[in-house]
Amino acid sequence: LGLVDSIKKIFTEFIHKNLDENINVPVYKKKIPESLYRKPCSGKILGVSASRYTITALQIKRAEKSNLARTVKINIRDFLDPKMEEISDKEIFTNLSNSGYFNSSEFKIILGKNLKTIISVLKDSNVFIVPEVNKKLREKKIEKIILKIFSCIFSELFSQNYSISAQEKNICRDIKRLILIGGETSFHLLKALGTRTVQVKGKIESGIDYGFILDGQLVGKELLIKGGSVGDKCAINQMICHCF
Repeated sequence: LGLVDSIKKIFTEFIHKNLDENINVPVYKKKIPESLYRKPCSGKILGVSASRYTITALQIKRAEKSNLARTVKINIRDFLDPKMEEISDKEIFTNLSNSGYFNSSEFKIILGKNLKTIISVLKDSNVFIVPEVNKKLREKKIEKIILKIFSCIFSELFSQNYSISAQEKNICRDIKRLILIGGETSFHLLKALGTRTVQVKGKIESGIDYGFILDGQLVGKELLIKGGSVGDKCAINQMICHCF
């Protein structure tokens, strides 16, 4: 299944594939020469990945090496009390949620510092946001916490409730394209901005879909979604450079 179909299967009411089932969605069957993916499509691009797949990490590094994007790492440990490394993933998330931590001034201060970093880099480059997780936390599989933190970052960048300068707000408004890696990541981030409907225009290759966001605070943005395990080393280069 393509990624959009996978998301649709899991979250039937969330995503609507706005295509007649009889229409053939274009798919590139031949390998695209790497030379064609050296110039990014016009407009600022923001990518987000919480995927643990090695291939995704290699793809992001490839894009950075090709000067198509820069990576901003979000240190997840900065958001957590060191004592939490000693308890289970489920307990960490439950404790944080029940304590109201995600609405606390402490959380917002750390969130604000990360927002400033992202916007600073975004001013001069396309950006990929990825989590930085130490060994202890990685072993606990803290995906829920990462997705919650990333959803808050994503929401603040686009809803602009956070007290950022007019110049910083303009940088965020200039984001034309979103690249989301992983079905669950895509679901949580789009949901955070009220997106329920996307129009799928086609595929770059199997598991890499592109189209437009039709509602919510991201309406009109270009959207490319890829499965965490999908594609060769140049897959993200293609997603950055593919024009439609």
